[in-house]
Amino acid sequence: MQVYRLANAAALAAVVVGMTLGIGVAQAKTDYFIKDNGKAMIPPPAGWTSAVPLIAKANVEKGNSYAQSVCGACHTMTKDGGTRFGPNLWNIVDRPHAHVTNFNYSTAIKNMQMRPWSYQELDSFLFAPQIHAPGTRMPFAGIKDTQTRADVIAYLRTLSDHPKPLPK
Repeated sequence: MQVYRLANAAALAAVVVGMTLGIGVAQAKTDYFIKDNGKAMIPPPAGWTSAVPLIAKANVEKGNSYAQSVCGACHTMTKDGGTRFGPNLWNIVDRPHAHVTNFNYSTAIKNMQMRPWSYQELDSFLFAPQIHAPGTRMPFAGIKDTQTRADVIAYLRTLSDHPKPLPK
């Protein structure tokens, strides 16, 4: 009887460990579109493919060129750049949403303040700002090309005195 109990306990422990590891793997997955509530949007918006796996090998110069010509119309990207129509993008990676003081964010972005601008969040937002954050004031249709989005995110990562580690 004792052997039977030990076998059952070992089997139960294996199931618990397996479930725990499975949950960890699911949480580490980076190829999903994030909704405004922080959860994965299933199915993702039409045409969306995650740019996160491409960021580590993205072209920072192309991202810089795109960001300066498109994003630079509304955002500054320097350490002490201040704000324009949009907030300064300096040090945005892993900063909380609505982190620039004295900027009048939309309620949609303020409601996400407890979450950081992770690579996944930036990927989703830059693909379709109005789908990721319904009600955002950003009047931008988004970057539909996956490689261009990866290039821009890789560039945004460099806007810091201490850039965050690249996603794996």
